[in-house]
Amino acid sequence: MAERNVLLKNVRHPFLVGLRYSFQTPEKLYFVLDYVNGGELFFHLQRERRFLEPRARFYAAEVASAIGYLHSLNIIYR
Repeated sequence: MAERNVLLKNVRHPFLVGLRYSFQTPEKLYFVLDYVNGGELFFHLQRERRFLEPRARFYAAEVASAIGYLHSLNIIYR
């Protein structure tokens, strides 16, 4: 299933960004996503280089929860 179609499904989880709609031009594909205050995990990891264990556990639990939810909908994250 194409990523866009997966995102357009009724996927609702606190640790997943929602897709509002998408459109394309002859050169580009655009996704309009929910605004997420605080930024991306990758941004914070780049800025701090590494996380202390309590923070790493917190983020790992969020990621595991989100992936578990996707799997419950028969969506595979790769």
